[in-house]
Parts: sequence; structure tokens; C-alpha cells
Amino acid sequence: MANPAAEHPSLPQPATSLQPPSPARDPSPRIAPLPLPIAVVPASATDDYDQDIYAYLRSMEFAPRRRPAPDYMALHTKRGHPVTPALRAVLVEWLSSLAPILHFESRTLHLAVLCLDRFLSTTRARPAVRSVRVLITITAAALLIACKYEEVYPADVEELVDETSSTHGGCTREELLAAEVAVLKALRHELGSPTACTFLELFMERLGVGDQAAAQLTSRLIELSLLDYGILRFRPSVVAASAILIARMTARPSDDNPWCHEQERATGYTAAELKECAERLNRLHQNSIQYASLSGFEKGRNTATPISSACGPGLLSLLFDFCP
Repeated sequence: MANPAAEHPSLPQPATSLQPPSPARDPSPRIAPLPLPIAVVPASATDDYDQDIYAYLRSMEFAPRRRPAPDYMALHTKRGHPVTPALRAVLVEWLSSLAPILHFESRTLHLAVLCLDRFLSTTRARPAVRSVRVLITITAAALLIACKYEEVYPADVEELVDETSSTHGGCTREELLAAEVAVLKALRHELGSPTACTFLELFMERLGVGDQAAAQLTSRLIELSLLDYGILRFRPSVVAASAILIARMTARPSDDNPWCHEQERATGYTAAELKECAERLNRLHQNSIQYASLSGFEKGRNTATPISSACGPGLLSLLFDFCP
């Protein structure tokens, strides 16, 4: 009988020994988690998942590509682009006026401003921002992206096109959609970055609503913070905790210890760590008493009588004098 192997020399020969196959190497790069000190995870967390969620949000805060550059205005000024802190404040207030009209949540507004700042921090924005009209189109695109991410019923493209019609000639549907694609590409489609609103919701859930007037003032403070370009140098969790501190000091001026151990455990911050941001927020609130900033957003809410006086600078300094 002929040998089959001799007639078919091309057939593979059986292996002499059976060895387990080597595992395939994953070509995707591994991203090491950012190291975080244990102190940033509040000890007050009782839910098994709460500490992990908080640590994850804080790690995203420290990721450079998820945060806008705090000095991106200098790059545009150097190139002669019409991007200034004052114009940015006008655009943010325009976004805030659209929020109640389109029935958007506060977190949608915060995400839209974050997307705008992150885009303007990228190299893609440098050749794109050539005029105020283009900047308005990009701002509308940031709102469109944010509402698609956050809202159950996002705005229609035609609605946003109509809202831009009264600003520097507005934009067309095609221009808005093109701007949406440009912003998404610049942000690498990474939209899950936490904002001050994200952390405020987490902190308030831990602390409880408590004083309704203080809770309303806290929400107003983080909305006012959107107007201030200088706030970008503070992390969102710091802004949220500072807003709680200022609101408590304003609502309870006779309280000798407005930031006690309970607030430190819930937020992970001491009053001394919040000093610089809290002072800036307080100045912003004092100025807003004469200038009704973000009035459109507040008109869309059913709120009680707001607190009309900011925390006095003397009281604020007195608190921080006792900080270690």
C-alpha cells in the first residue's frame, strides 16, 4: 500500500508534540490609571460603588485631554482671532438663555460650555475660528452635541439654526452640522468629562438638600462660574465644593463653622484648599447682584425668593484666617 505522505508531500505533517497556543497579543495600547491619593476619596461614602465612582470622576478631572487649557485665550489673541474672555462670556450667556427655551437641564449647559472650551483649546480651532459668526456656529454646535448626550429629547437642528438667525446672520443647517463634526473630531468623541454640575449633584446627594435657599444659591454659583474664563484653572470638583461653601456662609452668616467635618468628608476638601476658588466665586456673585447674569436660565425655573446678598469679604477672610 502506497504511503499517502509520499504521494502528497505538500500535506502538513502532524506536530511531534502538542503545545498550547501562545495567546494573541492585544495591539491596543494600555492606558495606566492615574494615581490618586487616598485622601481624595471621601470616607463618608456608604455605597459600595460610591467611592469607585468618585475616584473615577476625579481621575477624569486630572486627564489633560478631558479638560480645557486654562490659557487657551493667549493662543487665539496671538493669532488675531476674535476670541476674548468678554466674548466668551457673551456666548455662555447666550447658551444660558437658550436652555429654558429648549427645556434643557443644567448639566446640558455645563457640558456645552465644556465642549466649547475644550474645542477652543485644540489645534483644530486655531485655523477654524476666523470670525464671530464662525464662533457662534461652533457654540451652537457645542450645545447640539451636549443635548444629544444629556437630554432624552434633544433639540432639532432646525431649532438651533432658527435661534442663531438673530446673531450675526446666523448659520445654515449645513454649517451647523459641519461644525458639529469638527467639534466631535477635535474632542475625539470623548464627551463623558465631569463638570462642576456633575460633582455638585454628587456632593448634594451626600450632604442632603438641607436649606432650600442655600441649595438654590449653590446652583446659581456654579452657573455664574461658567461666565468666568479664569475659573478654568480650577478643577470642577473644587468649583462645586467652593460653591457649597459660599452658599452656606451666605445663607448662615451667624454660623461659626460653616465648613465642618461633614462637608470635608463629603467633598474631600478642606476650607483651606477651597480658599482661592471660593474667593473668586464670591466676587463673581457680588458683581452679579447688580448685573443679572444668566437671567434667562433662572427665569425658566420655579424658585423661591433668591438670596440677594453675597457673602461679605470680611466674613470670608475670617473663615480662612482659621484654616491651617
